[in-house]
Amino acid sequence: MNEVKIGSISIETFCHATEDLPKVQDAVKNLCNLKEVPTEELGLSTSYVYGGYGNMIVILRSELTKDPLKSLIFQHLNSTMSKLDKGSLYQNFDRLVEGKHLFTRFDKQIAYQGGVKMTNEDPIRIKIQFNMGFVRKHQNAELIREYCLSTHFIEKEE
Repeated sequence: MNEVKIGSISIETFCHATEDLPKVQDAVKNLCNLKEVPTEELGLSTSYVYGGYGNMIVILRSELTKDPLKSLIFQHLNSTMSKLDKGSLYQNFDRLVEGKHLFTRFDKQIAYQGGVKMTNEDPIRIKIQFNMGFVRKHQNAELIREYCLSTHFIEKEE
């Protein structure tokens, strides 16, 4: 069996005109348990777009490919996610996996307060890319599921 590893973690969120950019950056750092890491070290890039009403929206993005940051983020999310959220990930797993990626969304407001909760409303998106060597495309989801179950990142609801 191929060894499954985390290849990269991508982070993306929007900072709307009604939000404070440093607070949104803090929410990302809190969610990832990287409060002590300088924002520059996270590689958070900013892009500027305009919404339908002409209001400015800042898009924050980061792609982490090196340890220890990507491992620290995965371990932190794993240790702080509720059983309910882990069960929801399990239930919706087939919808959340595409290719070698697992797509998750976390509540920005809860993250700013230091918590971790899954949501679909105005989230911080975290995409986890898995490396698993050469496998057939149809095997990706099952290998990722096995890895996530073995690490307790997802859990079957009882």
